[in-house]
Amino acid sequence: MTTSQGWADLYAWQLDRASRTPLSRQIYMQVRSAVLSGALRAGTRVPSSRAMASQLGVARASVVSAYEQLLAEGYVESRHGSGTFISGEVAGLATRRRSAPRTIKRAAGADIGRSAAPRHRRCAGPETASC
Repeated sequence: MTTSQGWADLYAWQLDRASRTPLSRQIYMQVRSAVLSGALRAGTRVPSSRAMASQLGVARASVVSAYEQLLAEGYVESRHGSGTFISGEVAGLATRRRSAPRTIKRAAGADIGRSAAPRHRRCAGPETASC
């Protein structure tokens, strides 16, 4: 018996229907991970929402929601009449993604040595001792 390998089969994606994470979020995270890891390269055509939904056995709305989030974050781009493709800006996204934790660490370390005074003005005076 011969089975044709689809796009989702190629990357061995699996959805955990018992998970509290919505299916649309799981789809989004798997496509995003494949983009950031380089498994899906810039210019790669993304399956239609109907084809992806059929392949994964989910409602089309779940795939549409995932694709919309990927589009909003710049991981994919839509070309009218041609379909949806992995964005040409993928290298920039991967670089920004890798550098983000270092930026957060520096910002957290900036608080070292500062006064432990309240951050909110409304709780700074003696009349607001109950803050």
